[in-house]
Amino acid sequence: MAYNKVSNKTQDKDVKYLNKDYNSFKQQLMEFAEVYFPNNFNDFSEGNPGMMFIEMAAYVGDVLSFYTDTQLRESFLTLAQEKENLYNLAYAMGYKPKVTTAASTNLNVFQLVPSKLQNNNYIPDYNYALKIEPNSTFKSTEGPIFYINNQVNFEFSSSFDPTDVSVYQFDNSQNPEYFY
Repeated sequence: MAYNKVSNKTQDKDVKYLNKDYNSFKQQLMEFAEVYFPNNFNDFSEGNPGMMFIEMAAYVGDVLSFYTDTQLRESFLTLAQEKENLYNLAYAMGYKPKVTTAASTNLNVFQLVPSKLQNNNYIPDYNYALKIEPNSTFKSTEGPIFYINNQVNFEFSSSFDPTDVSVYQFDNSQNPEYFY
């Protein structure tokens, strides 16, 4: 069998090795019935209940032909489309890819909120607290852009995600003016 190079265009990847489809299966089944069962089955009209069985058999043949073509195509490196099959074929040829991952970092987010007086104590005024939605972007000083996966909500504190509150600045009377 000669080796033939196939280009990587998508229309070239639709290779049919059996060249069988629903219509050809149906036609061959009808011809088979005419030759081998001329006395038992000779009405090939669409209303005949026997045609239902021929059409069902043609459908099964068409589906099996499709999956056979797909499986055979996936066994060739130049025609394979599934990522896992491409890797397996490449590994079989001795290829060892360089595995890379996206950069990640731990990001500390701070916010300044003004203080408010409540029961003779200065507390953070959470009416000014931010909510940063997931998939928000942050650009580092070196240039890469990072996405956050989770929401950052300064109003909410829990044992899993505690909010640390510290005094950032005092006013002239030595009362907390801003918290972070």
